[in-house]
Formats: sequence, structure tokens, C-alpha cells
Amino acid sequence: LKKKGFFVEVDTRLAIVKVKVWGFWALEDGVAYLEEFKRAAQKVVGRPWYVLADISEFKAQKPEVSALVEQTMAFATSNGLAKAANLVSSSLGKVQIQRLSQAMGLPEFSFFQSEKQAIEWLLATAA
Repeated sequence: LKKKGFFVEVDTRLAIVKVKVWGFWALEDGVAYLEEFKRAAQKVVGRPWYVLADISEFKAQKPEVSALVEQTMAFATSNGLAKAANLVSSSLGKVQIQRLSQAMGLPEFSFFQSEKQAIEWLLATAA
């Protein structure tokens, strides 16, 4: 694994966009991520869909990079995102993403340390 980067993959059957982000990004990493996220999400936009984000190795980013991460959230929110689950290892990343998620008005989000639990939560219908 490189010191920084991301990958985005889509489970079209479950309508889950899975992302993993790590390291400390330069501005162009944030731009590339935003473009990749939008491209991937197009495959599930039009029905309720979900994000599963592994942010366990994502460092606190500089403001211009955080702004691009916010844009992915804004894009998701305005294109039918139903729920977002974040995989975290530390409380630091959690606090940053929680603040962003609340600021961006994400519909429903939560934090997990197990991908299995996160997916179960995403796919559980509201009681």
C-alpha cells in the first residue's frame, strides 16, 4: 500500500459504494478522489444507495483537501444517498468525519470497526 491514496468500488447488487482512503493527501489526490467517487456513484444513483467508507488510516487533511472530501459528501447527499457507514480505528478520524457529516447534513451515518457490522447496518431497513 502506498503512503497515501484511495480506492472506490461499487457493489451494484447491494447498491453500496465502498471507499478506502488513507494517508495525507495533496490537492490533486482530493480532486482525483472526487472524480472517481462521482463516476462510481453514477452506477447506483437513481435508487437508494449507501456508502461504506474505510477511514481508519485517513489522516486529518489540510482545509483545501477537506473541502474536496466535503464535495463528495454533498454530491452523495444530493444524489440519493440513504446511509453512510464509516470504518474507523481511532476516535480522531471519527471526530473529523462526524463533524463533516453533520455539517453536510448527511441523512444517516454511523461508525463501525467491522465491515460486516457496517454492511448489516446499511442494509437493515428502518424499523
